[in-house]
Amino acid sequence: MQKKIEYPALVEQMHAYLISRGINNVSKLTLFNEMVKDGMINKNGQPTAKALENGLIEAADYNDLNPIQQFKADYPQFSAVPDKFFQVDEQNNVLIGFKGFAWYASRLINDENASIQELNATKQILALYKQRGLTDQSEQQANSLIESIDRLSSAK
Repeated sequence: MQKKIEYPALVEQMHAYLISRGINNVSKLTLFNEMVKDGMINKNGQPTAKALENGLIEAADYNDLNPIQQFKADYPQFSAVPDKFFQVDEQNNVLIGFKGFAWYASRLINDENASIQELNATKQILALYKQRGLTDQSEQQANSLIESIDRLSSAK
């Protein structure tokens, strides 16, 4: 059974940013080590004074972030998902539509570091989207993603 390594939020955010730019050959471990070596973060994953002073990492007041930015800070695995896939309801709850979740799921499937737990949770959420009703095209996409997850899960 593969153990899940929890990386600091800044590493998760940087990794998601790189993936969103098409750079998907950098592991989170390598990224963490490089960020520590370059003085961007300390070994506990916190930004260094040097990084903050030089603008390498921007300190943000959580309360000044919009709801989508707050959601992405709380759930860095979604930080690379484009904002257009999110909605904010009247109570400031952040919702992700099927297209956004499918975008996330397809990247997770291609992430060699994805754990069985992450894949299974993603599969369950895709099944919930299907239960709530999808267009024929979206249902086909959900089925395809679920089949890919099943293949990966059986291979791990």
